[in-house]
Amino acid sequence: MDIVIFDTETTGLSPSVNEIIQIAAVRMRGGCILPEDSFSTFIRPARRIPGFITDITGIADADVVDAPSVAEALCAFSRFVGKSTLLGHNA
Repeated sequence: MDIVIFDTETTGLSPSVNEIIQIAAVRMRGGCILPEDSFSTFIRPARRIPGFITDITGIADADVVDAPSVAEALCAFSRFVGKSTLLGHNA
């Protein structure tokens, strides 16, 4: 069984007003993590990243300025996941 363990970073805690700024994932197969089979991308939000989020995550506006849009990033993540089972970290 393939499992994709993923985590996201966001601009805050409210799903109605805050945005995803990073998705990272690693595949697990047969109970073993496959570090070479991983995914990570920053995502360009519509507004600036609050300072307290930069303090927590280390992700600053400069990191996301050339990043893909959320739609592009989620499409790429979906291709990476394929038919694997998803397991979210602190989801």
